[in-house]
Amino acid sequence: MNDVRFVNDPAFGDRLVSTSYGSDLQVGAQAFIGVEYYFAPKMSIGGEFGWGITYTKDPKSTEKWEAFDPTTSEVVEYVSKNVGGSEIDASLSNISGALNIMLYF
Repeated sequence: MNDVRFVNDPAFGDRLVSTSYGSDLQVGAQAFIGVEYYFAPKMSIGGEFGWGITYTKDPKSTEKWEAFDPTTSEVVEYVSKNVGGSEIDASLSNISGALNIMLYF
């Protein structure tokens, strides 16, 4: 175990020795607006529209792997690192809506 190299993806058949993960964070908020129209006594139709935003922070992680090198007949050790990252999602996937028909007794 004398060779240490940094790679993105471990090769098939390698052995995972240890992992180290940080903590992740996800925060979101959503707002909505709605209307209701009474078209008869105790009967209404309504609609609702909502939109949200989400902030996600992914943790840094490190994985230590072992592999057999057939050219030198030695077991080599290498580390796979994920640098983490963050994103803000305010796309159309956060849109919601509803149509309602209400009957009041």
